[in-house]
Amino acid sequence: MIIWGGYQYGPGLTEGPVGDGARYNPLSDTWTPITNVGAPGPRYVYTPVWTGSEMIIWGGAGVAGFFDGFGVRYNPSSDTWKSISSAGAPSARGYNTAVWTGNEMIIWGGGDVGGNLLSDGGLYNPVADLWTPTIANGVPRARHVHTAVWTGSAMIIWSGSSASYLGSGTTDSVLNDTFSYTVATGPDDTTPPVLTLPANITTDATSPSGAVVTYTVSARDLIDGPVVASCVLPSGSFFPIGTSTVSCQASDSTGNTAYGNFQIVVQAAPTQISNLVATIISFNLANGITKSLVAKLNSALAALTQAEREGSVAACNMLGAFVNEVQAQSGKQVTTAEAKQLIASANRIRAAMGCL
Repeated sequence: MIIWGGYQYGPGLTEGPVGDGARYNPLSDTWTPITNVGAPGPRYVYTPVWTGSEMIIWGGAGVAGFFDGFGVRYNPSSDTWKSISSAGAPSARGYNTAVWTGNEMIIWGGGDVGGNLLSDGGLYNPVADLWTPTIANGVPRARHVHTAVWTGSAMIIWSGSSASYLGSGTTDSVLNDTFSYTVATGPDDTTPPVLTLPANITTDATSPSGAVVTYTVSARDLIDGPVVASCVLPSGSFFPIGTSTVSCQASDSTGNTAYGNFQIVVQAAPTQISNLVATIISFNLANGITKSLVAKLNSALAALTQAEREGSVAACNMLGAFVNEVQAQSGKQVTTAEAKQLIASANRIRAAMGCL
């Protein structure tokens, strides 16, 4: 349970709104203070909703007693506050209601700083940090201190008062009526999810045929939040030597679909040998050991080129000799870490050639 803000008065207390709070854990019967870093100032008559992971606070009055239309989100897992967008938000108010639909917070009704009652509101989407107004047709009479609940498909508003909280009113100021507001979905949502794909991937073959490659893709929709992204040639598939195109897509609940692709390049043994030569040169080893190791790799590369017709035994043997020389020089002319890297690369190339 999260408690925050409100209004205090009484003996020994300074009357006014408060700006602190705490989280209560019923299992341990303990309270934990909420951080004030990034929190809104003291306020009361605001409306909170729980999204399943965050508490959203909107509206209400601060120390000066004025409504400011301010909103924040509190994440109890990280004990952090984050401001929400004010662009397109409803006008500043208090004594309104707020409900959570599962995707959006609906603000409706209440009154402004001048005591005028309101019959409008807004829908806030925390995934997009976006406000949209409620429809203006068929709205109930302006009111405050009413009740609102979410049924799973509609917001039901019941009762409330049409009397200004500044003192004016009529004999029928206590209302006894009910209205239902249904959130429009489906055709109005024409925006597909956003696909997040990796950059093109280049990796080394680990067998004569190719390599298993893993990657991560995700998709997020403005309305639905995270949605499933699927790819032809999914992560963990075996990719052949050469270039493969991975095609991905993701759809939201209204059928809007996003498409994207990226490439996976699996490098064959000859390219890996050339890269290993470059690695040796970058180590700036003694001239003699550099020449000796590079000569063995160049001989393996030449034998491998010839081996496309006659077999790869000579290339495999030359790479074996390369590994033996690196092992012999490990901790001497080649550092242990460098030797480990060179041997791992050579053994991977041997596997790609079918030597192992």
